Amino acid sequence: SGSSCVTIPVDNASCVSITSPDTVVTGTSFSSTVTVKNTGNTTWDQVAPYGLLVSPWGQSTWGGTVWNGLPSSTIAPNANAPFTFTSVAPSTPGTYAFSWQMLHDGVAWFGAVCTKNITVIAPSLPTVTTNSVTNISQTTATSGGNVTSNGNATVTVSGIAWNKTGNPTTGDSKTTDGWAIGGPWSSNMTGL
Repeated sequence: SGSSCVTIPVDNASCVSITSPDTVVTGTSFSSTVTVKNTGNTTWDQVAPYGLLVSPWGQSTWGGTVWNGLPSSTIAPNANAPFTFTSVAPSTPGTYAFSWQMLHDGVAWFGAVCTKNITVIAPSLPTVTTNSVTNISQTTATSGGNVTSNGNATVTVSGIAWNKTGNPTTGDSKTTDGWAIGGPWSSNMTGL
């Protein structure tokens, strides 16, 4: 009599790498690539479907994407699958696990959990130097400055704020003709 062999389908995966920032600012978006290797004997496909999910399922620490479909139509055994996606940092500073695992939808979670700790920091104030006021007349003057460090915050514009009573804020008269970051600028103040 003959013998037969039956191959039992096995889904499995190992974590190859996580490419993401080590430190991010609260509430900011960032791109990451999680690469996993198909270490099972099944070919992953988009029909089944297979995908990379945030782990544990249901947590919302990283906002943004929680399910990442396959980066190509199939991933054969022993092949790598690089998943690139955008996440959003939590609103509270701290160190958080950035964890992802493969899922064969409707079947089971499988393989290693890919994890990296990411430190989330609060934005700090930019460092700005200001120039002396020059070209002073009854109604105009010139000043400027330089944003020398963004302080891990997003600087989109810079300029000079002024009023006639002291302690000006951005709610007063202002210019917005300075660089966000990258060099000195000069601004003309009017209506003094």
